[in-house]
Amino acid sequence: KHFDFKYANELVDFIQSETDLSIGVAGYPEGHIDCNDLDLDLNNLKRKVKAGADAVYTQMFFDNDILYKFMEQAQNIGISVPIIPGILPIMSYKQLERMLSMARVTLPKSLMDKLEKYKDNPEDVKKIGIEFASCQCEQLIKNEIKGLHFYTLNTSTCVGQILKNLGL
Repeated sequence: KHFDFKYANELVDFIQSETDLSIGVAGYPEGHIDCNDLDLDLNNLKRKVKAGADAVYTQMFFDNDILYKFMEQAQNIGISVPIIPGILPIMSYKQLERMLSMARVTLPKSLMDKLEKYKDNPEDVKKIGIEFASCQCEQLIKNEIKGLHFYTLNTSTCVGQILKNLGL
């Protein structure tokens, strides 16, 4: 059989009707890159959850306040499933540039300034990325986030160091 789904909620509905799998869907704290209306984007997320999603895994973000606002807005429109933050440890300046070109994501000015200063030194960029992600995760855990989702991009060394920094 071949199925075409125009929207993610259609796929979620299909999986929900055909299986007993747990379903996680994507959420975009700063909005999907192809959607310029945050309210519409949140309503699209609500459709995915209503279709049967058990959790929302967010796109990468670098400002926890943006996540907290997103979570509050989601709750205000009736989304009650866990929202799991997506953490991207910055491993290289080039990788960061590529990821930022593919997603709507804001970098805090202090982080961008630090990365700009050391962009030609890969080890320093990686060190800054690990330190930033460790602090970001520590704050999220203190605010009782339901879990963490790491974008490892096929390398786990940074995540291992972050977990070690968190005492996990």
